[in-house]
Amino acid sequence: MAGSLKFFKAVDMPTKATATTTTFLIVFVVMIGTCQSVALGHRSGKFLLHWSKIKHFSSAIRQRNLKDLRIDNCGLSPSFPNYRQPRVNVPTKGLEQAHKLDHISKAHFGDAQILSRIKGIIQGSKSGPADDHSIHGLLGRIIQGERSVKGSWPWQVSIQLELGKLGHIGHWCGGVLVHPSWVLTAAHCVSNPGIEKLGGGRWTAVLSDHNRKTLGNDEELAFPITNITVHPKFKEYHHDIAMLRLPDDPRIARLSPACFPVTPPTHNETFLGIRCLATGWGQTEFGGDIQDDLHEVELTVVANQHCQEVYGMKYNVPIRDYHLCAGPVLSGGKGTCVGDSGGPLHCNMKDGRWYLAGLISFGSGCAKPGYPDVFVRMTYYTDWIHRVMKSHGTLDEVP
Repeated sequence: MAGSLKFFKAVDMPTKATATTTTFLIVFVVMIGTCQSVALGHRSGKFLLHWSKIKHFSSAIRQRNLKDLRIDNCGLSPSFPNYRQPRVNVPTKGLEQAHKLDHISKAHFGDAQILSRIKGIIQGSKSGPADDHSIHGLLGRIIQGERSVKGSWPWQVSIQLELGKLGHIGHWCGGVLVHPSWVLTAAHCVSNPGIEKLGGGRWTAVLSDHNRKTLGNDEELAFPITNITVHPKFKEYHHDIAMLRLPDDPRIARLSPACFPVTPPTHNETFLGIRCLATGWGQTEFGGDIQDDLHEVELTVVANQHCQEVYGMKYNVPIRDYHLCAGPVLSGGKGTCVGDSGGPLHCNMKDGRWYLAGLISFGSGCAKPGYPDVFVRMTYYTDWIHRVMKSHGTLDEVP
């Protein structure tokens, strides 16, 4: 894969996107001209557009795009075909009294965490913890979870790293198979100046992996990442999402990817109050080793205002509508932290399938009481994901 990896941000690829936009505008104008959605203002001599019909047309285009992202065999877990439980009523007030904010400080991100991680590697511990003062462990870990049943999560991916100056590092971040050609992960996992300072990274996606030390078995599939598309607005804790392109291989199509939340019942779903699962190989206690076996932890999706009150006030990290908040609000003890960034928060819905609600992004550091974890909210990014897939010509690859 050396020499074939191409890092390009979505801002560098609007050639096709621009063409698509132009085509859309042409079709739009033609439709406006051929339907009764334009009325001539006889007195003013201007055209008055019937915006309700225009809005309906725009909505129809989006629904078609969402339909493109549906895959027939998605979200099928052989171990958990029907995990769905009633929504939980989560508290929405009084959190300011529950959190004791000892100081206001700017959260650390990026270079400090990467270099801290590398420092641990150089010192002989490939699972060395990230900076203790960091809000966000570079490689989130599962705290107070339990070992997953082998084969439960066929869309779980191990993103593995090889550094130009240090060689093979191994498991670096989690990822999610969402399409035979695509894996999603956190942007901070693959886009960081610290990695470039160490000779750059070569990335491998390992699929069907359960035990990290069991290499070369018949079930495990390892593929080089051929292209990486980072969200054009990614910066620190915002728009922390990247798409990793896999080579074409028929074996990938036999795996069940996670479902995108694009069906009519889910494309506007907040997942509020739903008990979902986060999965990964991260540490199970602060300062411990990355786990050999895949682990999982149940986290309830809560209102974003909980995270805004603690992360916004203490760390000056604003929580936006593209974030998703999940985990204990008034207690602690379980969640994600350093080893699983980019991995899935998946929720079982009424149809029995597992939908990707979010990607593990950042947290307070090891399930700190009163600090839910923050994820990348998938419903916010389905249009961007569609554009990237379409620009690569991969939307027609799935029946």
